[in-house]
Amino acid sequence: MKVLRKEYPRVRETKKSGYKYYEVDCRKVGWVGKPRITFSSRDDALNKAKEIGKLFQSEGVDGLNGNSKSLDNRRFQVLESQLSLYGKSLEDAVTHYLGYLKDNPPTTATIDRLTERWIKCISNDKNKNNRQRTINDLRSFSVQFGRDFKNVLITEATRSYVTEKIIKLRKKDGSDLSQQTRKNYLSKAKQFFNWCVSEELIPTNPISFEKIRVDQHIPKAYSIQDIVTITNLVQKDKYITMIPYICIGLFAGLRPTEVERINWSNVHFDNNIISVEPNQTKIKRSRHAELNTTLNNWLKVSNKSISIKPPNFQRLMKSFKSELNIEWIPDGLRHTYATYWIPIHQQKDLLANYMGNSRSVIDKHYLKPALKKDAEKFWSLTPYIK
Repeated sequence: MKVLRKEYPRVRETKKSGYKYYEVDCRKVGWVGKPRITFSSRDDALNKAKEIGKLFQSEGVDGLNGNSKSLDNRRFQVLESQLSLYGKSLEDAVTHYLGYLKDNPPTTATIDRLTERWIKCISNDKNKNNRQRTINDLRSFSVQFGRDFKNVLITEATRSYVTEKIIKLRKKDGSDLSQQTRKNYLSKAKQFFNWCVSEELIPTNPISFEKIRVDQHIPKAYSIQDIVTITNLVQKDKYITMIPYICIGLFAGLRPTEVERINWSNVHFDNNIISVEPNQTKIKRSRHAELNTTLNNWLKVSNKSISIKPPNFQRLMKSFKSELNIEWIPDGLRHTYATYWIPIHQQKDLLANYMGNSRSVIDKHYLKPALKKDAEKFWSLTPYIK
């Protein structure tokens, strides 16, 4: 509770259910009026307190009790006089304003409280069928967003205010954020404000047209030497159950989350395809990835009684990365697949279909140059275990 005025009568800012209120505390020995007067406007509360304080200083509590009614009457007389210039009464003014409030309900909800409501709506929305990973990601963002905009009224979130806040964001150690991180932050913030619009808390999304430019870069891919290191390590007894996971990412280009979701029933050896269902893909659209000869050779030595994502997967993966002793590139297996696929086939539209991307994404991100002789080495890799 924040005190805005310390002398009598005190004014406090309070919050309840995410809404701000301003309370004039008139309690004093001898006071017979309403002990607390509540306002939704800070200025109205302070003006009322100032009026009461003046009367108290000049006439004391007794004078204040006797004059409070006449004070209100004088105020009404002034208002009636002002309205009469336009041929309107106080009753006309109240009726008109109530109609306005009905069509334009005021909100004093703060962003940090609204983010809690937002994430509950997302979690409970069965129609959108959001994956738990998506919900967890947005929940983590909502906590951070609530902290960054703590006690900020949703009606105060103008375009300039929000964008300036995002520009000034820093890491915990004070260092600057990457443009990609800011872009991701902006994208989730837009989702939040779109929800506020749907809840009729604000008329429009203040940052709907904001964009953050991210410099184009070509994703990293593994060298042939690194690939040999990876495929040799995964054939050790300790990691042999990881062969399907590693090789489907490396030789079919599935996303890591997609490999985790598929099972052996998705692998069609007779048709040389891997079917990825809508509930297993990033964009919730089915596709067929290629089950080429190289991948087929690696899957032949895999134990089909163990799931593609093996038991104790997280522990195995952590140990594998540690023992690998080379940089583990996020999405590196997928990027490597595309890098060595293009020099052999030269069909970017087909590659886009296999990978579940658009042609423009392939043109933008998978153009790391690779020699044809290196690509041929890549596709000739076979397991040494039988």
